[in-house]
Amino acid sequence: MLARQLIPKIRKILLIEPPNNLFVGFNATVLVEPLGLEYIAGSISDLADVKIHDMRVDSKPLKEVLYECQPDLVGIKEGYTVDVQSVKEVARQVKEINPDALVVVGGHHVSLSPQDAFTKDIDAIVIGDGEDVFREMVEKVNRYGDLSQVQRYAMIINNDISYRIRRFISRDEWESDPSKIFPLKAAVGRENKPGCPIAISRRETDSLYMNSRPKPLRALVDGYRKFYHFLYHISPFSIETTKGCQYRCSFCSVWVFHTGEHKEQSVYRTMEDLASLPPNSWVNLVDDLAFQYPATAMQFAKEVTQLNCGHRFWAQVRADNVVRHPKEFEALASAGLDTVLIGLESVSQKELNEYRKGSKVDDNLKAISFLKSLGVRIWGTLMVRPSWTEDDFKELEEFVYSTGIDYPNYTIHTPLPGTPDYKLYQEQLITENPTLFDFLHTVMQPKLKPQDFYEKFASLWRTVGEGGLGRVRGMVQEVSTSRDSVIRFLKQYKTLSKVETYQRGIELLERHGSEAKA
Repeated sequence: MLARQLIPKIRKILLIEPPNNLFVGFNATVLVEPLGLEYIAGSISDLADVKIHDMRVDSKPLKEVLYECQPDLVGIKEGYTVDVQSVKEVARQVKEINPDALVVVGGHHVSLSPQDAFTKDIDAIVIGDGEDVFREMVEKVNRYGDLSQVQRYAMIINNDISYRIRRFISRDEWESDPSKIFPLKAAVGRENKPGCPIAISRRETDSLYMNSRPKPLRALVDGYRKFYHFLYHISPFSIETTKGCQYRCSFCSVWVFHTGEHKEQSVYRTMEDLASLPPNSWVNLVDDLAFQYPATAMQFAKEVTQLNCGHRFWAQVRADNVVRHPKEFEALASAGLDTVLIGLESVSQKELNEYRKGSKVDDNLKAISFLKSLGVRIWGTLMVRPSWTEDDFKELEEFVYSTGIDYPNYTIHTPLPGTPDYKLYQEQLITENPTLFDFLHTVMQPKLKPQDFYEKFASLWRTVGEGGLGRVRGMVQEVSTSRDSVIRFLKQYKTLSKVETYQRGIELLERHGSEAKA
């Protein structure tokens, strides 16, 4: 039995969005409010004084913030694999200034790879969705002065969604059986066969859990709003209407994180969120799977039209869902659906099957054509495989030009921790450096020579769709844009089209090749 360690009452809480140190790619073209931290803040605002410090945009040194705030608890988000090192550094600085502060880390990546936060500077790890668990932590400390007698620096808190049981697991327990945290993780290793059937998850519309969540405290980041952007739209707002995903793509860990569930809040709860935003806002629906259910999609379109706030929307949708439900997407387009992100992933049916995407190339083509006819713009994500030849690159480039995708987004196939692909390709990884798991650097040996591979990858970015100068003028006239924001967006694409941007990746491959020969 571990000795009980008294922890002072928690009266002040600082929630931190860490710097990611990424200057190109998705995190440069999209930088939005830390909605997850806003929900956490909403869940505990009646228990303590809460502040949010966004280190991505706030230039004030963390040392000054800590001296001013004097927090009893510091929560740090670790959402992406590339955040691992920066989170450790933030935790180190916190303990250096205030050794008695309780440091808690949570988020997508650390939930799937908690070992990345096993340091002396981090006291607890929240696994899975954090609102309920975080609130319980604060209540338990304030009432009992401890965290259930679990070893302080390596405690893992598990919110077992499947059974609604909150339990505490030590580091040793986790290392002996990782599936104690996520039951589905035990199945990940078995679900890596190409063409594996799509598993249908537990689906819940009008979810009591989603509807009863606290409102996000957006006011805590009002001072940062002018720094946020989405593509070339300024001061965007984010809304979450669903959690999870019912599909089992091999490269994605969303379904693992949400233990196979897909929950949707009521449309009326969503309308409350939308009505609270300023008129004519750019609204980012952060759902990994939006408008999946036709009845909900149609109701959303109807209610938004009646709300008449002038909002324009971005959402992630599946191509096959668009093809199956054209009337619903016609209604959504009329209601303000402006741009959609479609995970096209590949122009090869063989590759789509290997990714267990559950869709067809023909669905992608039909969805693109149909949405463009409605005036909805396409942000199409496409994966580049390290095993590609020059012909594969050429085929993808021709596909993008021929379909007229408005915002092509290219990612290098990266086996992320927590995914079936990580299990499948782990032995082929040439680096474990988390900063290179950014989808813009290959972490596996490519078939082409390093310089050739990255030159081909860079060349893919040399278009942002059709329209030329006339399109650029049109961008400036859209909702929530400015001349400067459009120029910044175009510069990002230009940066991505330069092979020098990927010099770290070239050097890594050349070094790995030299070591292999030696």
